[in-house]
Amino acid sequence: MTTGILRLLATFSAGIFTAGCLSAANLVVSGIGEQSSDRTVLAGSGGSPLAEGCLVEVIDFQGLTDSEIAALAASGELEGVGTRFGDAASMGDGQTDVPGTLEFLASTPQESASGALHLVAWNASVAADATEVLVLRLPGEVPADDLSGLPGYHAVDLKEATVVYGSPTATGFSTASFGGANGFASWIGGQFPVDQPPSDLEAEADPDRDGWSNFLEYALGSAPAAPGSLARIEIDLREGSAFVRYLRRSDDPGLSYEPECAGTLIDPEAWSPVTAAEQAVAAPPAPAPTGYQWCERQLPHGGTRLFVRLKVE
Repeated sequence: MTTGILRLLATFSAGIFTAGCLSAANLVVSGIGEQSSDRTVLAGSGGSPLAEGCLVEVIDFQGLTDSEIAALAASGELEGVGTRFGDAASMGDGQTDVPGTLEFLASTPQESASGALHLVAWNASVAADATEVLVLRLPGEVPADDLSGLPGYHAVDLKEATVVYGSPTATGFSTASFGGANGFASWIGGQFPVDQPPSDLEAEADPDRDGWSNFLEYALGSAPAAPGSLARIEIDLREGSAFVRYLRRSDDPGLSYEPECAGTLIDPEAWSPVTAAEQAVAAPPAPAPTGYQWCERQLPHGGTRLFVRLKVE
């Protein structure tokens, strides 16, 4: 796996119905929100909301990491993996007058907590006909509680979900295509003349000697044959908070962008992940190149200084 790191100076309840020894745990998933501005819209890669009737599932991937799930999605091998939590839903459920939104209940008998659950949205009514997919990790877990006499619900607001495969948008999330050619391999072939030495085309190579590998130039929007072309990774200070913002590819959801922070550069073990969810930048500092989008994460408060780096793989 290719990895790049950049350093920048500057931080349910479960509802229960007792039947024998099993309990029915209920999960409510909503993208509606209390106001229209709070709605979470699920869209296709072209920007149009997913059509009414497109398949949506809640899946327990049973121990797979997000990276493993993303790899399966990218290769077109996600269908049938894991166990569905409750019945399948469809785009438009619960809110058919607002394109790209839904609200539904998933209920499954279980004797123990669910662990991490993921929402999977396809751009077709059946997965076998889909060409794009979105995978979101839902916050929290669904515990079973066979001691409760009154059913309750674990409510999940989709705006709190984390992208595993797909992209964040200004109004929600979008699907991404799968099963195509490797993104880096297709990109690097068009960056140099046909007689360029093969060693200059490798992911870890730095043919323009600007300190950025070809892989980082691909992931962050700069040109591998132009030493003056450097990616923009910035600290944005606003409303009493600090944010790290950066360009990320919107056409290669298999890439992982993980900011990390530390209070010192002396201790290599001091780095820790920035836990705030990634979100689209509402007011980008410049237009994003084709195939990229501006994203940001809020840095933690506290301390007199903070060092930030961005890990891409």
